This record gives sequence, structure tokens and C-alpha cells, in this order.
Amino acid sequence: MRDERPPETGWLPDTPVDDTLMRQFLLNQSELNATIATAGGGRAERTDLVALADTGGPIPYFNQAVLLQPIV
Repeated sequence: MRDERPPETGWLPDTPVDDTLMRQFLLNQSELNATIATAGGGRAERTDLVALADTGGPIPYFNQAVLLQPIV
């Protein structure tokens, strides 16, 4: 039995970034958060489901968890 690709939902990890405006925003926002966090000595982690960024500072906007796929 071979592995088959699941039906495209628009939220698969290899779906193109420019598939939808929402996907573009979420991926770009998560990348911006990671860049800001790591530039200031903070930390960032990413999986296929969520992107986490923590600057280590008190500004909540820069400490975010961005869901990269809908919760099902």
C-alpha cells in the first residue's frame, strides 16, 4: 500500500504560501514574530500546526502563538 496525499484543504504543510490571503498573512506574521523574537535574544519554535514566539519582554504583541492550521 502506498502513501497517498490527502485531499487539499488549503492548510496542508506544503500548500503554497500564496494559496489564500489568510494563509499568506498567517505565515508572514509567524515569520515576523520569529524574526523579532530571535533578534532580541528571545526564542521561537514552529511545527506544522503552530508557530510560537517569545521575545522575553513585557510587550504582549511580540509574544504570540499563531495557529497555522484550523483546529479540527
